[in-house]
Amino acid sequence: MDSDGACSDSGQSDHGNGVSLVSPQLAISQAAYYTKSDKIRDFLASKNVQAWVELAHIRMKVWQSEEAGKHFEMQRENADGAAQNIETQVGFLKMMLGFANEIQDGTGVFTSVRPKNPRSVLRKPVRCLDTSAAPGALAQYFLRQNPRATVDGLSLPVESGGYPMLLECANKILGVRPRPQDKDTVNITWTDITLHPLFLPQGKEYPEEFPDKPAFDNNPPLPPHLQFPPSKPSDRVYDIVLTSSRYLRRCVHAQLRPWEAGRLQVSQLILGLSFVKPGGSMLIVLHNLESWNTFATVYKLSRIANITLYKPEKCHAIRSSFHLIATNVQPELEVCKVWVEKLKQAWYTMTFGGEEGLGSLVEVGEGLNVDTILDEWGEEFVVLGQNVWKRQLDALKRKGWVE
Repeated sequence: MDSDGACSDSGQSDHGNGVSLVSPQLAISQAAYYTKSDKIRDFLASKNVQAWVELAHIRMKVWQSEEAGKHFEMQRENADGAAQNIETQVGFLKMMLGFANEIQDGTGVFTSVRPKNPRSVLRKPVRCLDTSAAPGALAQYFLRQNPRATVDGLSLPVESGGYPMLLECANKILGVRPRPQDKDTVNITWTDITLHPLFLPQGKEYPEEFPDKPAFDNNPPLPPHLQFPPSKPSDRVYDIVLTSSRYLRRCVHAQLRPWEAGRLQVSQLILGLSFVKPGGSMLIVLHNLESWNTFATVYKLSRIANITLYKPEKCHAIRSSFHLIATNVQPELEVCKVWVEKLKQAWYTMTFGGEEGLGSLVEVGEGLNVDTILDEWGEEFVVLGQNVWKRQLDALKRKGWVE
């Protein structure tokens, strides 16, 4: 479910119906979901948020463009076929390294967890959890910014449709020589991160029988320190968590569950919020900022961290995707613990709900009132989103798909 081919936009489409596929897949009903999303869009229009108003107008024209449709379709095909094509993998790797550098220049997130006293002999190495590690661009870039750091990476097994790790290739692209300690600084666990007991809500067990049971039974386990929810602050061991939410359409679960991209994102958020240290950082890829579930996710993260939204020019510019940088994350706050439990309940429903036991649609923002949030937080949301909307608007204009 992971791929550094971020141009695939996590399997979501920016061309067609105007709404990223993840959001309706997460909704209890599409009608209810769209009503909440419409309220967000109406709010932006009422505030005359010029970048968003212009973007909404040009998006409608782009969705009607045959040339744009062919462009996005070709990108999806390239991303889907990358696991069988080393040249495409290397191309994605170069692209990821490029926008990792852009994100660092724009936000400083990869060095945000450096110790205040780097010369201290008592300091522990910085630890990073990369929940979508393969083919290794972000992990390797992070290590070059933090030479004494270690990375624990999670990645879908290659035989299940995942990507191989290309760390040596990343070194060559970065123009650096491998270090003797490199073999000990990146630890990869090949597993489907969406299929683990860690995500079970309190008091819940796996159903005795369900259609996807063989996949759960045969899935390699998480590392021991990630298998159980943290019971004390010291169980939260990561200074930074990279949560990319990139899913592969060819993965078997994507064929079983149309809402698989959302289920992956929920799994990654649970992992990240469970094991990031108090005061740590997170880098999260999200999509379609003005959609209800993304809006709700950004709002919840703003309650437990200092957040910035950033949209790289490389690869992401014409798409709905953007990065949320969360610093000084406070996972021990009660509001965060309650949210993690709600995410687990959403994961359970998305995995085991429905008449066939393959899961059902669920709204991740359940329990939140869109009108109340807009009243209390709407102005801050507008400020946060300006860079995201403006950068996509400018990029779409440059493409020349519309007059």
